[in-house]
Amino acid sequence: MNQNTMRAATVSTLALIAACATAQQVQVTVNGNAVQFQNAQPQMVDGRVLVPFRGVFEQMGATVDWDPSTRTIMADGNGRHVRLQVGSLDASVDGHVVSMAVAPQIVNDSTMVPLRFLSESLGGHVDWQPQTETVAITTPPPNQGAAQPIAPPPPPPPPPTPPPPPTIIIERQPAPPAPPPPPPPPFMIARDTVLPLTLDQDLSSGRNQPGDRITATIQGEGRRYLEFPEGTVLEGHVTQASAASGSHGGTLAVRFTHILFPDGARYPIRGLVTKLGESHIVRTDNGTYIAKGDISPFLARDAATGAGAGLFLGSLSGKPVGGAVIGGSLGAFVGVFDHSMAHNVIFPAGTRLGLILDEDLQIDRKDLR
Repeated sequence: MNQNTMRAATVSTLALIAACATAQQVQVTVNGNAVQFQNAQPQMVDGRVLVPFRGVFEQMGATVDWDPSTRTIMADGNGRHVRLQVGSLDASVDGHVVSMAVAPQIVNDSTMVPLRFLSESLGGHVDWQPQTETVAITTPPPNQGAAQPIAPPPPPPPPPTPPPPPTIIIERQPAPPAPPPPPPPPFMIARDTVLPLTLDQDLSSGRNQPGDRITATIQGEGRRYLEFPEGTVLEGHVTQASAASGSHGGTLAVRFTHILFPDGARYPIRGLVTKLGESHIVRTDNGTYIAKGDISPFLARDAATGAGAGLFLGSLSGKPVGGAVIGGSLGAFVGVFDHSMAHNVIFPAGTRLGLILDEDLQIDRKDLR
C-alpha cells in the first residue's frame, strides 16, 4: 500500500469515527419517552436527523412496512399514509407528492429516513432541543382523532389572459336632416263667391270725402265664414262723395281693394258690393254665399225715411239707374238722386253687404290659423 492510499484510508476512518460520535449525541423522545435504537443510531446529514424507519414511528403508533424489491418505506398512522423510496427526494403523503430536503438512505444495512419529515407527515409535532441535542416528538392525544390531511400543493397559476383586442371606433356621419315637409296647398276661393260684410263705421255722402279709408268685417251667420279667422276685414276707400244740395240728393261711391288678416297678411281683392239679401245671392248648404244670374241694383236707404226712395246702386252693366247719369263701375256702389227727394246717402255701421269676387282668390293657409 502506498502512502496516498494509506492517507485516504486514514481520512475515511477519521470521518466515520466523527460521524458515529456525532450520531451518538442525538437523542429522540416520543411524548417524553426515550426511543431505544437496537442497531443503527440517529445520524445528522445535511443538517437533518436521519433515524431507522421502524423504532421511532412504531413508538408513535404507526404501522411501518418495507418493500425490498423497490426499496420503499410505507408508514400508516393517525389517518395518514406515507410512502418514501430510498434515494428519492419525492415522497407521497395521502397520494400527494411532497419534496424532502434529504432522501432516505441505507447506512450499515439499516434504512434511515428523515425524522422531522416523516414525524410531521404522521401528525406529530417535532421540536429540536439543542442543549441536549434531543429531538422531542409529540403525538396528538387520542381524543383529537385523526390529524387533518396535508393540503395538496396549490395548483399552478393559470396562464395569463391575453389582452382584449383593441377597440375600433367607427365614427358614423350623422344622417342629413330630413327635408322640411312641403307647404300645404293654398286655400282657393272661387270667383262669384260672396263674402258677407258688416260695415265697421258710418258712411254718409254729407260727411265723407273721397280718399277716406273704410273697413268692413267678414262675418257669416255665426262668427266665422269659410276658413277666415275672426277679425279678418276688407279695407278700401271712398272714391266719390257729394252732399245733398238744393234739389240734388247726395251721392256716395266706395271701393274695397284689399283683404287684411289678423296676422298682418294683406292680399289684393276685386269684387262688386251688393245687397246681401238680394235674390241673386244664394246660400248653400254649407253656409257659403254664391252669386247666381244677373245682379240687380242695390236699393240704398236715405237718412229721412230709411226706405228705398230713389237712391240706387249702379248695376254690373254700368248703366245708370233711376234716370240719372252716374258713372257706375265694377266694385263701386253709387247713391242715385231722385229729383223728388233731396237727402244725403247714409250707411250706418253694422250695415250688412256682400262682396261678389270678380276673380279667384288664393290665400296662404298659414294666414288662416
